[in-house]
Amino acid sequence: MSGALLEARDIAVAFGEGAHRRVNVLDCASISVHRGECVGLVGHSGSGKSTLARILVGLQAPLRGEVRWRGSPIRPGDKSLGRELQFVFQNPTAALNPRMANWELVSEAAALLTDVRDRRGRMFLAKAMFRQVALPADALRRYPHALSVGQRQRLALARALAVRPQALILDEPTASLDLSVQAQILDQLLAFNLAGGTIVLVSHDEAVVRHLCTRVLKLNNQRIEEA
Repeated sequence: MSGALLEARDIAVAFGEGAHRRVNVLDCASISVHRGECVGLVGHSGSGKSTLARILVGLQAPLRGEVRWRGSPIRPGDKSLGRELQFVFQNPTAALNPRMANWELVSEAAALLTDVRDRRGRMFLAKAMFRQVALPADALRRYPHALSVGQRQRLALARALAVRPQALILDEPTASLDLSVQAQILDQLLAFNLAGGTIVLVSHDEAVVRHLCTRVLKLNNQRIEEA
């Protein structure tokens, strides 16, 4: 797996306490993703897909194993990778501060991680990102609750793309969306990938994954295998 942009080696995760109550979710699961790849990760509900996605970006620590970004270990809770590696949650509402206007949410991370600092620059960036993900301009000054589910998902994607990351990890980004909104989000992901961005797309929908991804992996019996 040498030379990989993002790699996880022998990841093990178990839920519960005590040897008799512990439920193994992942066991010796390994994944290697190279720069510019679009990799899909599929599996049935409860197979550990979302758990692995959180581990890949350092939001959760594995019981055993190691995750590396460009050859260096990712330490759980380390926020320094935000400029290069972004995560889009399955439930965007949980990741969006309801007290912040939509334009502030989109430009918040960019203000922290890039040279976009002043209000005028942040608004300019937010407008550009809204156009990129096909969100209406009149939603800039609204709040997340005023958007539809599909619009909130596109808002979360715009927020992740605003920092111009090298890679995106997406957990079920098209779940519960109608086909037209799914197509819009997949088009944006394809554009990101064609521009050189790296993607790991986690989904239960194998048709969506195969439409976008050049390589598909499957979580089966707590391990990862080629699909």
